[in-house]
Amino acid sequence: MILDRKKLIATGAVFLVALLTVCLAYYLNNRKASQGTALKIAPDRVDVEVKDVFYTEISDSDVKWEIRADSASYQKKENLAVFNNIAVRLLTKDGKVLMTGDHGEFDTNKKDIRIYGNVDIMTERGDRLRTDHLNYSHGDRRISTDAVVTMENPRMRVSGKGMTMSLDDRELRLLSNIKASVK
Repeated sequence: MILDRKKLIATGAVFLVALLTVCLAYYLNNRKASQGTALKIAPDRVDVEVKDVFYTEISDSDVKWEIRADSASYQKKENLAVFNNIAVRLLTKDGKVLMTGDHGEFDTNKKDIRIYGNVDIMTERGDRLRTDHLNYSHGDRRISTDAVVTMENPRMRVSGKGMTMSLDDRELRLLSNIKASVK
């Protein structure tokens, strides 16, 4: 009986040592693998990343900005905010303009905005403008693009390549390949 007990203890000890060896090997192997594939939260040049963004600014020229986006990242060195699924509402003394797009970039020094991917501009008068990308220059208070543009309202449809639109004098110019139809 004493022999069986010694045999049982020896077998248990061997089993325990084997189990500890397997566990240690597993731990060391997974630790090395996880060190090699560290989780990267944000690119090196991004200082801040946020979701469900709402940004408001009132400028010296009585223009109020409202920027909404699903997410944004801010790069302090470049003074650049990058947005996904962006909606920009410009509120001026003359009216409202809503610009939407898949992506946007906002220069925080100049207050310039670039919107690209399925860009849609809607004015409170019911004018709708669609293009692939556009730029807003805050200093000039001008929206421009070199892409194909389609503008519609209840009375007409106009398309062309390239456009400039002044928010000060409310003048829109299509630059080339202009086609129009009156409804």
